[in-house]
Amino acid sequence: MPKEINIRFIYEETENEFEPLSVEYETGDNHSMLAYLLAYITANESLKKPCFLNYFEKDLKVLILENALEKMNGSN
Repeated sequence: MPKEINIRFIYEETENEFEPLSVEYETGDNHSMLAYLLAYITANESLKKPCFLNYFEKDLKVLILENALEKMNGSN
């Protein structure tokens, strides 16, 4: 039976940057499919625009560090 992962990303955009307002997604217990989906999108977007992978890597590192800092500070 086909299953679905829905992602909703809301943001505000200015001329120079954007600000995420919310990210909503539901995977149930299937995190490997979410990982595949992100890898698939990254690979395809990298073919279209090679610099995409650099942006993705930078953003991923920043988000991981932010999450680690929040955890260390007891916010999460």
